[in-house]
Amino acid sequence: MSGARPGIAIFLALLVAACAEERAHAPIGPRAAWLLEPSRIGVGQVTTLELAVTTPPDHAIEPYAPPPAPPGVALVGSEALPVEKEGARWLHRIRLRLRATTTGTFAWPSSTIGLQAADGSTTQLELPEHPIQVVSILPEYPDRVSPFGARAWELPRRPSAPVWVPALLGAATALSAVALVALARRRRRAAVGSPAEPGPSPGAPAWALAREGLEAVRSVSAGDPFAAAHGLSLTLRRFVDRRFGAATRGLSGEELRAGEPPFAARSRWPALLAILADLDELRFRPGSDTEARDALAARLAELISSAERFVEDAVPPDARLRADTAPEAGHLGTESPPAEAR
Repeated sequence: MSGARPGIAIFLALLVAACAEERAHAPIGPRAAWLLEPSRIGVGQVTTLELAVTTPPDHAIEPYAPPPAPPGVALVGSEALPVEKEGARWLHRIRLRLRATTTGTFAWPSSTIGLQAADGSTTQLELPEHPIQVVSILPEYPDRVSPFGARAWELPRRPSAPVWVPALLGAATALSAVALVALARRRRRAAVGSPAEPGPSPGAPAWALAREGLEAVRSVSAGDPFAAAHGLSLTLRRFVDRRFGAATRGLSGEELRAGEPPFAARSRWPALLAILADLDELRFRPGSDTEARDALAARLAELISSAERFVEDAVPPDARLRADTAPEAGHLGTESPPAEAR
């Protein structure tokens, strides 16, 4: 009887190994999970919320329509990554770019995503909600989550130094300010009569400033596509603010699409939103992403040309007419007399 025990042990070990191998190769059911990196973000910062869906082989997911973002978070963009095929499972990933706007604890809403099997049948997979924590970026409140209210002024402490020390510091500050003003006036007088650098002055029309900005963007586009993309977005926003009295520099692309355009720019607003959307899709990617850098460099010339057409279309007709009919300085007074006067 004791001699049969080693045989039983060997049989049980082989049975456990066979079950483990069968379980490793068995197909798994669809599953979904969220990943937020970093898990805590500061106000104004951009983070990545990634959705990972595992399915059996030969399954596909339908295009994901993100639900409305919670109040303290703005959706900047979304991207579907290539499918990773690993043996008995396929991994589908969707990357969302979010920007925090208000401190607090929020949750990305629960939603569903469609799955398509190899036989053409479609099922819906439930996506759970995911917590998002936005904290303050102030150094004195690094972990504050609740919004700030009215901040009370602290009462001045009792001075420990003699009274004449603040008076001396105030006098030194006033004398320094007077010296700086005198130095600035002296340099201004020395600069009188010197030729000014070419380019529009600060009081020049909005389209003149925009043309100069676009030329600067084009000059750096080959060396640094990300810096050129940021400069192109800022130039367009400044032009719209100056030309049509809008306020676009502090708003995201989603906020611009949800808001009401200025009356004077209503017909041109879709073109502006299209250019800004194409820029935001590429310029917010990591600078070390070589694929994103190449894609941005390939499209940058087209986006700059679209921005130039947008600026030129917004030039008033009278300003364009004056520019077209202005006589050249070299041709003034050089017309030939009539044939009868020769």
